[in-house]
Amino acid sequence: MKKYLVSLISFFMAFNPCFADSLYINPGDTFGNIVVTSPSFNIYNYGTINGSIDANDNNIFLYNTGTISGNIITNHGEIVTQIIRSDADRTNFMVNPSNFRVEIDTDSTNINFDNLKTINASEIIISNSRIEINDFTDWQNWDKNVDLQGPVYLIVKGAVHNGDIITHAVSGDTVIVEVQGLSGLYRADVVWDGGNWVITNVRETNYDKVEIETFESLRSNRSNDKLLSALDTANSWEEIEHIKNLSYQFNHKIMLRPVKAINNFSLLDMIKDETDAGAGVSTSYILSDSINGFGGRIYTGQKYENLYFNVGFTFNSFSYKDSLNDFSGLMYGLDIKSKQLIDKIWLRETFGANLTNFKANYVTDTNEIKNNPIGFSLFGAVDTGYDFNVFEGFVVVPIVGIVWQNAKVADVTDTEFYVRGGGEGKYAFITDGIKYEYSLESFVGTNGNFSTGIKIGFWSVEDEGGVDLGINAFKDEFDWRYKFSLTGKILF
Repeated sequence: MKKYLVSLISFFMAFNPCFADSLYINPGDTFGNIVVTSPSFNIYNYGTINGSIDANDNNIFLYNTGTISGNIITNHGEIVTQIIRSDADRTNFMVNPSNFRVEIDTDSTNINFDNLKTINASEIIISNSRIEINDFTDWQNWDKNVDLQGPVYLIVKGAVHNGDIITHAVSGDTVIVEVQGLSGLYRADVVWDGGNWVITNVRETNYDKVEIETFESLRSNRSNDKLLSALDTANSWEEIEHIKNLSYQFNHKIMLRPVKAINNFSLLDMIKDETDAGAGVSTSYILSDSINGFGGRIYTGQKYENLYFNVGFTFNSFSYKDSLNDFSGLMYGLDIKSKQLIDKIWLRETFGANLTNFKANYVTDTNEIKNNPIGFSLFGAVDTGYDFNVFEGFVVVPIVGIVWQNAKVADVTDTEFYVRGGGEGKYAFITDGIKYEYSLESFVGTNGNFSTGIKIGFWSVEDEGGVDLGINAFKDEFDWRYKFSLTGKILF
């Protein structure tokens, strides 16, 4: 019965023109010959047309995911327009190419260019579409002229070169090229130049687009930041990561370098002799290629039999600058120094703690951005030595000890522990009631740290007061650091 009805409908259509504007053929249905009588006729074919379609001096708009076994007859210049909205709409049928045009309007659907490049039509219009191109050379070698209308996205998976002309695009108003093989730091811009769409690969500096929002937040507030200037010249993700590792905003251990440098000099400033009892004030200046800092210490000390000790309050102001970084901070701390004498053998210790208020913006901390974080550090050293009296007033002292410090800021902690060894040479004499002291010391650590220093002291035996001038140099894994100090002290 069904077969009979289909044959009857086909027979009717073959000899009776279509009086409606549209014809729908559902999936699974079969239709026979069609004669079009409407000036602008839409055919939606999801089934099978078992016969020809006679345009009959009328234009046809064809939406076809089904099968058309016969020809489309256009004997009088009628235009057949195939509407393609997805890859499923790309079907073949017989029509005079000179009367055949194709409109591709995908809206949000991607169509693979491999399904389009064999179209044999006199006119191709692509509008509001996203076309996936596996090989850009295939597009460039396409033998069709294309009208690009509205925003048209060409999603290219292969290589695109800077300056490439999008061939065959004879017109259009908005063309966007997305090159999937292009580094994420670059984007492909398209400009209309001399009657052609030209592709230019542009370095992306809007880091929100490459998911580095911190950089854009930084740009909006400090557009001349050294980090941004360096990032904008990077040509790969590897360079980006390398630059990030050199910046305190991402590698927070860099913020601890001046803290550790100041602590290292404190660990060299141990009690040298009994004149460190009493009270004193010292000032210092630290410098290197990247660090500048002023500091001081106020202390008071006592002697108990063969034990000397003092307690001090320290403060330091520093700045850290290099090609990428620029930050500063204030350090406040307490330390305790002691020395025990056992004949010519002695043992001395230093322990301290510091709180650092950093002036440093845009510090990434556990997926947050923080300004002016607080840092904390602990440090200590224990040395032992033996005084060899070479001749009157001249002493040579071999020394060995252990050093430890721990510094923390934001989400990082930097800890080091090492053994150091070295020695000191001291010479002292008294002239006209003034005791003169000269000393030279050097240490080397198992971690490669090296230090050396000299001290010149003047002490009034009668007034029990005096001053020391000191110069120290310390080399760590990053740089040479230098400290100049002046200490005044008095005994009670």
